[in-house]
Amino acid sequence: MCQCGMSYDNSNNALFGVKTATERDALGVFMMFVFLSSLLGDLTILVASIKYKAFKLHKIVVAFIQHIALCDLLIATLNALPNSVSAIANTGFPSLKYARFFFGRSLFIVSCFLVCGMTLGKLLLLKYPLRTASFSSSRAQKLCAGIWIISILISTLQFVLDKDAIFFQLYNSKSKPRSAAWNILSPVMTLLVFGTLNTVIIVCTVLLLLEARKVVRGTGQSLRWQGIMTVVLTATVYSVSFLPFTVYSI
Repeated sequence: MCQCGMSYDNSNNALFGVKTATERDALGVFMMFVFLSSLLGDLTILVASIKYKAFKLHKIVVAFIQHIALCDLLIATLNALPNSVSAIANTGFPSLKYARFFFGRSLFIVSCFLVCGMTLGKLLLLKYPLRTASFSSSRAQKLCAGIWIISILISTLQFVLDKDAIFFQLYNSKSKPRSAAWNILSPVMTLLVFGTLNTVIIVCTVLLLLEARKVVRGTGQSLRWQGIMTVVLTATVYSVSFLPFTVYSI
């Protein structure tokens, strides 16, 4: 048992109904594959965009892509990798449990804000090209920094208000609200952070495609579809993969 009313479960049933050693090893191998794929992909994006300036996209979009890649890399390092080692070795990391919970929640919130900012930013760039001409990379970097700070503060709020409700399993951590304050704040924050932001992502993605079609038909000019499709595909994959988590959290 952990201090502060927290518990630690060493059961093999802690994640995805794992019951046998074979299933546990398969889960560990899959998690390791996720980590290595993220490591390779995210580092490639960061090096290509920062060192070699390889992305021929708007600097605002590139800034968001860089932060999304960094966030994904941290999620893989702090979540997928420990989960993989835990599954294969059939042991947990009690000393890292608080950090994994805190940063896990923070990074998921960061990713949601970043994807939302990228889709909304691309829509504004396409719809109001003259008004957004002054948008700079430094401004986008400051906005992304603000997103990181806000997301960490939101996770800190949960950690402070309902610390005793957090319990840990072999491969992951969960929380069951116990305090009256968090019983009210938890669904509200979930709807605001995940529900609202995912709705904005979906709406902006649809409007972005409609606006691109309108520009092509109205002016007869060709568009650089690379940036538009990069944003659309990123938003689509994110929303589809994150929707079950949002519904479950509510």
